[in-house]
Amino acid sequence: MNEVDDKVLPLAKSKVLNAFHMSYIKHTQK
Repeated sequence: MNEVDDKVLPLAKSKVLNAFHMSYIKHTQK
């Protein structure tokens, strides 16, 4: 189980950060 968590959690975090980053860029480019 730990092996799966180690691979899935960073991926989920990067997806969330990426989405937040994109929305931040869109918000500041007005």
